[in-house]
Amino acid sequence: MNQDDRDKILKIIDENQDVSNEDLFLYDLTPYYRISENDESFFNRIITYQQKIDTMQHNKMIAFTPEQKNFFDRISIPGRYAISATTSFGKTTIIKEYIKVYKPKLVIYVVPTNALADELLESFQNLYQLDGYNIIDTSVTKEKPTTSEYLIFIGTQEKLSDIKWLKESNIDLFVIDEAYKLNDTLNGYREISLNRNFHDFIDISSTFILLLPLVNNIIGLEKYDIKLLKTEYSPVAKNYIGIDHNEFDNEIVNKIQNSSDKNLVYFNSPSTLENFFWEYETQFNNNLNNNDWILRVANDFHEEWLPVIAYKKGIAIHNGNMPKFIQIRMVKEFNNHNSINTIFSTSSLIEGVNTPTKNIFIKDNDIYSVKNRIKYKNLIGRAGRLNITPVGNIYYDNDYQSEFETANSNWKNIDLKLIIQDDDTLEEINREESSEKIRKIADEYHLNYNLLKEYLENSGLTYLQLKQLIVNLLEYNEYCYKNYYPKSTPALLTLYFKCYCCEKRIYGYSIPVKSKKELIKIIPSLSDDKKEQDIFVNNTRYDYLKKLLSATINPSIAAKPMYDISSMLNYINKEINREYYNCNNSKIVSSIIGMIYSFLPYELIPFLENIIALNDLFAKCSRKLIDYKIVNYINEQIGKYNTKYFGSIEGNEKERKIIKRLFEYGIPYHIIKNDIHYLVDAVEDNFSINHIKNAINKEPNLKAKLSKYFE
Repeated sequence: MNQDDRDKILKIIDENQDVSNEDLFLYDLTPYYRISENDESFFNRIITYQQKIDTMQHNKMIAFTPEQKNFFDRISIPGRYAISATTSFGKTTIIKEYIKVYKPKLVIYVVPTNALADELLESFQNLYQLDGYNIIDTSVTKEKPTTSEYLIFIGTQEKLSDIKWLKESNIDLFVIDEAYKLNDTLNGYREISLNRNFHDFIDISSTFILLLPLVNNIIGLEKYDIKLLKTEYSPVAKNYIGIDHNEFDNEIVNKIQNSSDKNLVYFNSPSTLENFFWEYETQFNNNLNNNDWILRVANDFHEEWLPVIAYKKGIAIHNGNMPKFIQIRMVKEFNNHNSINTIFSTSSLIEGVNTPTKNIFIKDNDIYSVKNRIKYKNLIGRAGRLNITPVGNIYYDNDYQSEFETANSNWKNIDLKLIIQDDDTLEEINREESSEKIRKIADEYHLNYNLLKEYLENSGLTYLQLKQLIVNLLEYNEYCYKNYYPKSTPALLTLYFKCYCCEKRIYGYSIPVKSKKELIKIIPSLSDDKKEQDIFVNNTRYDYLKKLLSATINPSIAAKPMYDISSMLNYINKEINREYYNCNNSKIVSSIIGMIYSFLPYELIPFLENIIALNDLFAKCSRKLIDYKIVNYINEQIGKYNTKYFGSIEGNEKERKIIKRLFEYGIPYHIIKNDIHYLVDAVEDNFSINHIKNAINKEPNLKAKLSKYFE
């Protein structure tokens, strides 16, 4: 029985037409059985008995489908497996049942995003706490604990890489969710650490499982003796609906306003999402009452911030630049309340986060490209949900019909390759016993080979990135010498651009300038020289980025003890020429918050810390990399950042990690600085945000102050 036949039955169910249990059985659609206690037929008694046998221990409300049960039985034998199936198949459900039934002592579950990690942390806490599991995502323990507790790690590859003692343990169950990312090129620390984790844990894990979308073939499994379990079974179906380009946006607005269906509108970036909202803002008239939660968000951040404004109009916003407690609450509101039926999202939401959606509108046409093929499959997998809506609708722009048809090709046309199968990749991620290429760099710059390997491990760079970083830093040092060294915060951008080549990434935190034609009108002398026009346009955007960085990193630009978005907004509005920009305050506030919660902590500050560590390595080998004036300047900027967002952080590692974990949730340092010693004592050395929540709930005054961040 193929999926096309199954989809026909699902569409009949979606139209509320009766389908007999016999037909449901024939098509393996057992979750849709209508079992009656009053039905004494032989068939009803058989399926009732079978449902009882297949009922899952971790959730008595659901039962295995035949295909799920097949996969569950196969992974019960220790080994290495890759489960390739549709988004709605229930891969995570199988893993949850495995843990409940077999109670593996030490579990590692790697996920691609913090949003999914937080959702699973809460789910696993509810499922396994009574089974004696300690569920963590952070550790300050340097050596393997001697206690024999049951433990589950859930988190991103970066958080896993930070817990060194896990690599010295015997892992009973190791899972990489959305493991198709092992196909990504090594552009940054995320890809490097994921492949390193794959390599480090596959040989020390009794059961090793990759969870992947449905593809035709996975190249590289044979090298690691990984068995492929593949199925096209899906308990939900899809409708694909092309809309005329000129009517596409109107259809989105119409669905938002006049339908009770759940809608997800997908954008390629926070800025394109925000542009769409403001273009149609006056037509979103689902005015909600200003509940206490959204009023507190407005007070803590800014009343002109997009998520605040959109929420009041019945639209949830989700992207990676937002504090976690807002991301989590937006998903809960969308899933559980009829007042919020639409969510505007970037890719932060499409990888595993539970969002039962009837309609998906694709506003990012780049997702049809070959490089995004599996990402596209993940996105459309959000449409439809077992036991909620058996059929999901995918809406797309007809102007991209051919691109859509190519992207929507059958899974049999999609192959995936694990890049770690190549020896060159092993060397690049520093996983060969002796790398001649690293040794060559060490010899070239007269550095200690072992110290250089250790630096590569801790920095998250590949040897190719390291070599380029050294070259660029030496050039930058010469540039600074000729130009009397950097003297202000904006010079950090020059350093970042020169050494990291990430103009495109940092431009994501910018705001739109006016069109080139409008800008050229401001300075008529540029009207004929195209090169000068381009320079002027780029410098206009670059000038805003410099002001944005100054506002977000300088402690003096804040009226409150930690930081104040209003003060930063006022500073930027005074410092930039608004004649150049096509934006409102909301877009500036969004770029400020994106800088604070994404770019600074995950990109710029780690980059600067890597430079300091590399310079220290050179110094240990009696070599010079950059002048002490540059070193002092960089340390000064790191210090300003830490002071502004985390206090002085003069405490121990555990204190710093708790403060930073709370910061991810949007909790300012000045609110908890007087309680940090209590939290350090109350929280275990191996912990997650749930341990911090429990400690907060045990202290009435602290609970009253912080509970709003965990609702």
